[in-house]
Amino acid sequence: MDRPLNVTPDYARLVDAVTGDREGFAELYDTLAEAAGAATYLMLEFGLSDGELVDPMRLAFQQAHEGGWLSKLLGALRQHRRLRSGAAEVQFSGEAVLKPSAGMSLVGTSREGLVDAGLRVCLVKVDANGKQSCGTGFLIGPQTVLTNHHVVKPLLEEPNHTTRRLGSAANLKILFDYLEHGRPGKQVNVAEDWLVACSGTHALESDGMVFSDIKDDLEGFRTCLDFAVIRLDHAVGRERGYYELARCAPPVEQMPLIVVQHPHASPMLVTDGKAGAPWPASIGTRLPHDANTMVGSSGGLVVDEAYRPIALHQGCHHQNGKPVTNVAIPTYHIAALRLPLSSIEGLDPIWQIDATQAPVFGRLRLQELLNAAAQGPIRVIKVLGSPRSGISFSADIARQYAMQWRDVAVRVSSDELTAGVREIGIRWLAAAGAGPDVTSQLPIQQEADTAFSAWMRDDFVPTFMGLLEQVVANRRFWLIVDNLATRGLSADDAGLLILHLLERAPTHSLVRLVLLGGGDTGAVPTEALGTENIQSVTRADIEATAAKHLVALTGTAGFNQALAMATSLHAVCRGDVEMLAKHFPSVLRDMVFPKEV
Repeated sequence: MDRPLNVTPDYARLVDAVTGDREGFAELYDTLAEAAGAATYLMLEFGLSDGELVDPMRLAFQQAHEGGWLSKLLGALRQHRRLRSGAAEVQFSGEAVLKPSAGMSLVGTSREGLVDAGLRVCLVKVDANGKQSCGTGFLIGPQTVLTNHHVVKPLLEEPNHTTRRLGSAANLKILFDYLEHGRPGKQVNVAEDWLVACSGTHALESDGMVFSDIKDDLEGFRTCLDFAVIRLDHAVGRERGYYELARCAPPVEQMPLIVVQHPHASPMLVTDGKAGAPWPASIGTRLPHDANTMVGSSGGLVVDEAYRPIALHQGCHHQNGKPVTNVAIPTYHIAALRLPLSSIEGLDPIWQIDATQAPVFGRLRLQELLNAAAQGPIRVIKVLGSPRSGISFSADIARQYAMQWRDVAVRVSSDELTAGVREIGIRWLAAAGAGPDVTSQLPIQQEADTAFSAWMRDDFVPTFMGLLEQVVANRRFWLIVDNLATRGLSADDAGLLILHLLERAPTHSLVRLVLLGGGDTGAVPTEALGTENIQSVTRADIEATAAKHLVALTGTAGFNQALAMATSLHAVCRGDVEMLAKHFPSVLRDMVFPKEV
């Protein structure tokens, strides 16, 4: 017989630890009770309670303790798996799923998703009326960022807050790559006309109401989605990638989720939680969740465990001064509005020649000049550089832009200008789409009774220009002249036609000239002339091109993949554009499709 313990056991805890039905407990107990001469379980139920409502199982443990055989009873219960182990009786029994709704995530998927979020999520900084505030946003297009309406509301015109205040672009800053203290990230400015679209908060939310208090106007939650789409001043999404809202699926209750955010303007943080039931039930434009957020988290990216976007974090609902739930806007509701999220305004620098897939490194100055020539006063572009700087490649860049604008682009080498001027004119008109019935109207020099220069000035050039205007209609005519560093323009051959075009270009709405290698631009006014001095290709140029290729091919720039490509190529090629263009495709292919070891 066991010696009684000096302390009284916690009988309630012992009762709670018993598993299975009471009949099974009674059977084990009675075997030991009869051996000890103690009362059976049935007697404890009906005979020893003195009329008081006492749990017979509690009495059984008490009797075993007082009789000195409690340890035998506990041993029998454990042997028959009818006793739940206490804190001090932990047993190893393999693994268990403790949170079924949480699931499990692939490390590879989570790593890639976190890298993408690190590139696409941004800190939104607002400075209005001397007050600074902040929020979070994320790229949803090459040039567009999504955040909450209430984040940028101080910069919107009263009373409706649906249009931007004039000049407010200077008070709105976007910061990418703010991942740790001491590294400030990369600031990106917004376009002057930065507000693409928006939807305000529901009035009841603005008043601080909570779900349980809302009685009316549930339908209003369908249209009040508390979002704003911000246009940046250039297409950073080309290099960072972006989330396509059209691919967002509706969130599901109990699904695991992650919020990527910049609380209190801090470096980017992530928190995890679980989704509640979308609300209102018939509309589902609010997603309750329990992931931790703070001031500045508004506009944060809410993703599922595979880092697919599901919602735009909005804020927190309180009741009686205590937080009840965080809430987000399911992004598929915003996607249903079919907003122009992928359109680009301003310059969209190219990173490859579509016809040949040749990579383009840098050359932003040339692309800016081409854009200015298409829309502004520039009529003549002069490109200067060494033969291996990619100067002739400039023609491919110019032709691609002309094709994008549905213009006419003709490329000619200065060596070809020794051919007859009429033959040159026929080629250029034919390239613009003219048939023999048009080109046959060009004057023939042999039929002229004046000197070549006078015939060109008074007869050929006016006729050529008239036919050219007829053929190109409302399109622009881009003449790209290469190899001018070797052979300049001469007044004794077809070069004289180009010299006449240079005279007319500043005042002609259709003619544009791109001179590769220099050349005398004559009396072209300064405001109509743009010059590019080709700079050496930098590692940053290669990295930007690599990132754009990776995003175009895979949707993501990956973790330092573009930097790795740039570092290796820059070390080998040392700015030689021809060598870069030769090795780039194979390095890109190995990065996208790594070889098995």
